Amino acid sequence: MADIDRETEQMEQDDQAEAKPFFARFLEDQKRVRTGVKAGRGITTLKHPSDSDESQTMKYPSDGDEEIYAK
Repeated sequence: MADIDRETEQMEQDDQAEAKPFFARFLEDQKRVRTGVKAGRGITTLKHPSDSDESQTMKYPSDGDEEIYAK
């Protein structure tokens, strides 16, 4: 009789060890759908007004006022 009790306890422990949380089973059971959608896009900064205007800044009064002229 003691052996029968041990077998049922062992079976219950095995069932608990194999049990997965609901969301783990849910996510694993979902079918993977292939689409042509790709995440992300090319790298673009949000610098104002654009990335190609480096020759002139918006510094006041001008860009050339810090040049040192040797006499």
